Amino acid sequence: MHSLIKLNGKRGEKGFGWSCIADGCSYTLVGNPATSRVFPHSSTCDHLARSHPELYAKAGGASGARSLARQLQSIPRKRAKHGESTAKGSSTSSKAVAKSGTLDAFVTGPRSDMPKRKELLNLQGNHLIMRLICCCGLIPNIVDTKEWISFVTLLNPMFTPASSSKFTRDIIPAEADFIRAENIKMLRQCQNITISFDGGDTRRDSIYHVHATTPNREVVYLTGHVGSDEHHTADWVLSKILASIDSIDRGLVAAVVSDSTAVTLKTRGDLVKRVPTVFNLCDCIHHTHSIIRDITKLAIFVEVSSTMLKKILAYFSRSRLASALLRKHVADEPKLLGLQQIGKTRFGGHYSGATSLLPCLDKIQALVKAKHIKFKQRDIQDMFATAYSATLLDFRRMLTVYTTIIQPLIRSLWALESVHTNVSDVWVFFMACAAQLRDLFSKGHNETGIPRDLANLVITAFNNRYDDFFVNQDIYFAGFCLDSRYPVRSDAILISPLEPTNIVIPASDADLTIPHPRAYARLKAFCKDAFRRIVERSKEHPSEPAALHIKHAGGRKAATKALRSQLECYWRQQYPFNTPAFDVAPLDYWQPLMNHPHANVLALIVVKLFSILANSMPDERTGSNFTRLNTPLRGKQTAQTLINMVQVGQHWTAKVCLSDVNPRAANANISTDGNIGTEKGRGVGPVWDPESCPTVTIASSHIP
Repeated sequence: MHSLIKLNGKRGEKGFGWSCIADGCSYTLVGNPATSRVFPHSSTCDHLARSHPELYAKAGGASGARSLARQLQSIPRKRAKHGESTAKGSSTSSKAVAKSGTLDAFVTGPRSDMPKRKELLNLQGNHLIMRLICCCGLIPNIVDTKEWISFVTLLNPMFTPASSSKFTRDIIPAEADFIRAENIKMLRQCQNITISFDGGDTRRDSIYHVHATTPNREVVYLTGHVGSDEHHTADWVLSKILASIDSIDRGLVAAVVSDSTAVTLKTRGDLVKRVPTVFNLCDCIHHTHSIIRDITKLAIFVEVSSTMLKKILAYFSRSRLASALLRKHVADEPKLLGLQQIGKTRFGGHYSGATSLLPCLDKIQALVKAKHIKFKQRDIQDMFATAYSATLLDFRRMLTVYTTIIQPLIRSLWALESVHTNVSDVWVFFMACAAQLRDLFSKGHNETGIPRDLANLVITAFNNRYDDFFVNQDIYFAGFCLDSRYPVRSDAILISPLEPTNIVIPASDADLTIPHPRAYARLKAFCKDAFRRIVERSKEHPSEPAALHIKHAGGRKAATKALRSQLECYWRQQYPFNTPAFDVAPLDYWQPLMNHPHANVLALIVVKLFSILANSMPDERTGSNFTRLNTPLRGKQTAQTLINMVQVGQHWTAKVCLSDVNPRAANANISTDGNIGTEKGRGVGPVWDPESCPTVTIASSHIP
């Protein structure tokens, strides 16, 4: 431990001053350099990781070894040995072990075992209290209150709970170090890991969160890089992301995902240059939200969504009397749900606010006419006060038009938030949105109330975002073509209906004997490029799993030839790809083919493809956890304290709830399925049923 610090100056009233040994680190304290003061910093110090990587690794390991979880792991083996030795002279040893950690153990157990059983009880009790604090977001200071101490003493007078400072400065940091080490160990046994990252702020610091997701969708919060006193340039972010990736292995990473700010977009591009085998993905959730935002900002919706809608919702959020009167249920009236505020960090906030307000307009008008409520804005008050207000009719109509247009987009967004989202799902849901909007606009103004000028503006907004997302990014199209659930083989999905009718002359090297040559050529080009990157890396890293797989397939030349023939067999639906698999998840379909001699090379690429999580929602969920923990009353918490608490909380929450998660959904219809976007419908994998929306199979890349 003393190799991690250096003494500074002379001895003072509180002892010698000491600081971190790393160059550039400003961490300095005075007094006793105890392990609880040294290890929590050394195990997370970026300066130490750069200047002394070996000491940094040892500090993390030593800190994790002190954690309660690590100590509890070693107790069953020691307790078993103790039980064997006492079984010869005492008949109560097995009972004492069975009742260890309970009050009965102290009442009935032998006095000679009392210190050991008390130590075990304190370990188990403090570990559960730590989990309670981190998983439920409790304030650590609660354990110092008289009420808490009285409660614990009543349950077991022999239990001695730790203090809040002990939890925040020692127990929780050590547990976080232990969890980080265990997560890294687990990730190094996986392949095709997805890395996602995003920036966030606390009330004191700015942090970049980094997550790793395994093909089985186990999400790991790797770390949070604190950079409050540094410029968050693309180079700075890239160095932090690469440091997190290097803690695992670059060869085990399949993709990197983030939103598309100027910094994150450049960071992803630079990272792919450093590690060419990594796929560069834009977060589909933020991109779908960008389409919704572009439509919301159209001039025809600005007055409705950004002005009147916000003012009405804000009035009811501030007036408790108005909210109570609106919620008051009358026997002959339908029961109204609560109004949804438009938040700055919510996806589709205007849609949620509009759909919650529409059923309440008649009752709001009745309350205004009865003079029970009164708006301060004269235009809004006059709109509701008049019996047959043309303004209210126009407001209701525009809200209906807005929600009708946004509905397929927001429902797709909610479905794609799932941790089981893959690249094929992204393509399918975008095509479904295009089909839904195309069918809506084709009905005409008299039936939908949507003028053609507005429809053209929505089409332009959608097509612009479509081009930004899918042009020059064939991973989503390739995922759709290689998804066993959708045996669609057609060039129609490549043709834009906005283009004039023309005849496309095939390329000179096109194979006209194969069905739908344009779509096949696009898929073939993607697979060829992905395989080339894997082969180039295998030359420099022959011991990596992908390199060993290619070697097992006969070497690079044989594998390249096999890929060509296997892809053609798949496209023609020939053996071994001639078995229908409509109800099988694509990853479950392709993984067994990794060992099939007639599919092993193509399966190497496709398994990597469907192992990728196509969104960055882990970062968004972690950001929400930080917001929940970093309330104004807890605003003085350091960034590292929050990182430790979130890591511990997410780890133990996943351990407890892992068996309760339903991994798939049966159907998803963005126009009729009421479960999508609700608490019941979230958290499951998006699966599109082609029969529930037949237009999906013929939807093209743009809206007509």
